[in-house]
Order: sequence, then structure tokens, then C-alpha cells
Amino acid sequence: MKSLLLEIPEDIIETARIPPDERETAIKRELAVHLYTRGILPKTAARRLSGLDRISFDDLLGQATACSGWKTAPKACSCYAAT
Repeated sequence: MKSLLLEIPEDIIETARIPPDERETAIKRELAVHLYTRGILPKTAARRLSGLDRISFDDLLGQATACSGWKTAPKACSCYAAT
């Protein structure tokens, strides 16, 4: 299976308000939610990228919806607000 290595400059990583030991997990989850809400990834693939089980990923999507003030289902929205 092929994979993609995404390089993020250290200065950008350092500006993220994420504890160093949580960065990789948090970035994968943010990316998964964003790609799903934009309709780029189907839910199953986004869940796999996030590393969460089905229920936990649904909870994460619910948090993203609540934080962004979406009125519709996340997948129908083109906006995204980080949790």
C-alpha cells in the first residue's frame, strides 16, 4: 500500500497550540474531519485516517459541527472550523 508523507516546516509545527506528543494524532484527525466535511473523503476513509473507531469519529464530527455553528450536516458544508 502506498502512503503519502506530508512535510510541515518545523516553524509551523511549533506555532500550533498542540502538545508535542499529541501533534501527529491531532493533525491526522483535523485533516480527516476537514476532508470528510469537504466531501473529498468518504466517511469510512476519513475515520481510518483519524485512527478512531466509528463511534469516536462520529463524536469528533459532532464536536466540529458544534464548534463551527453548522446548521446542516457537516458533509454538506464547505466551511470548517477546527475543534
